[in-house]
Amino acid sequence: MVMTIATALPKSPEIKQLDCQRKCGNVSIPYPFGLVGDDPSCYRDEFKLFCNTATDHRPQLMMYGPDSDEYGDKIVLNISLDGELTFSYWAAVECDMGENRHYTTYIVTMSIGEKEYYSTKIPKAYRFSNSRNKFIAIGCNTRGIMTDYYHLEELTECVSFCHHDTEVTNIRCDGIGCCQKVIPEDLDSFRLLFDSYKKESLHTAYAWNMSKCRMAFLSDEDWFGSSASNLWNSINNVDYLVNVGFRTPVVLDWAIRSNTSCDETQGVTNTDHACGNNTNCIHSKNGPGYLCQ
Repeated sequence: MVMTIATALPKSPEIKQLDCQRKCGNVSIPYPFGLVGDDPSCYRDEFKLFCNTATDHRPQLMMYGPDSDEYGDKIVLNISLDGELTFSYWAAVECDMGENRHYTTYIVTMSIGEKEYYSTKIPKAYRFSNSRNKFIAIGCNTRGIMTDYYHLEELTECVSFCHHDTEVTNIRCDGIGCCQKVIPEDLDSFRLLFDSYKKESLHTAYAWNMSKCRMAFLSDEDWFGSSASNLWNSINNVDYLVNVGFRTPVVLDWAIRSNTSCDETQGVTNTDHACGNNTNCIHSKNGPGYLCQ
């Protein structure tokens, strides 16, 4: 007699299916980026973003950080796996209100780097792209200044003039009504402001008629090239610039920030190294670190 013994096979372990949201509004969210509220395995912590659904229109993808003044107003427009992220942010604005030469000034302070006085440190994944962005100032007799975050060191300045016979039609941003400058490499924070002593020259009739406001901002150079004339035409719209403000697209270079180079990680098993077996390690083009392609 043949006896058959039946044994129960152990169940295969359940494979956790991650519910990773990969789109917010019309912006795709590739790994290593992910959203607050998703499983932490959906993203690397330094690339955490926020999908704002409390808007009148479509949801907006926003950068995320512990301080809303630092990250909460940065609207993400595009993410590229080539190591770039584009977001929009405010321009610094100064307007002559006309009554006894009263000036309204909005200074811009921005950081996308780690600052020691935060209990929760902001990630160091980003740098402002020095190859894609320019520092730009628009207006008559305008001196826009970029300093470090704490206003201790001047990084660059941009000066534009308007002569009595200036007619700005096809603006070239060569110093007449507009100027542009390159920004430093490895930059993760700055402050934008105006030189106050130049205000006296704005009392002249020709400057007042041509440029009631002036702006200073960081911007994607390609976007600005097609928008310069429209920006010049907007600098007399005092109510809008004072009460609403103006945004420009800014390009960030992102990377896995590490002091370990790609060469040092080849053939080495390192849990801190983000590139898997099916990827190539590419050196960061701006600041320390690497990308996985």
